[in-house]
Amino acid sequence: MTAMTPMRRPPISRAFQLAPLLVALLLASGISKPAAANSCGSDLIGCFSRAGTIDSLLDRWLAGLNCELSYADCVGDALAR
Repeated sequence: MTAMTPMRRPPISRAFQLAPLLVALLLASGISKPAAANSCGSDLIGCFSRAGTIDSLLDRWLAGLNCELSYADCVGDALAR
């Protein structure tokens, strides 16, 4: 019995498989705006600090949820600019 060797794909086939990934990486690197959303993190920390002082567990949890929603809104606005 002879051992069968697996068939190898041609190099051009591999390039076509990687092309969409490379295009997506290039687009994502050109779109990202970390400096514009920098103040959102500071606002989130301050909001969580204020929410942490609330005595009621339910009210504290709701205030923390509001902080997260405000943060998502802030980042969305920063990315839209």
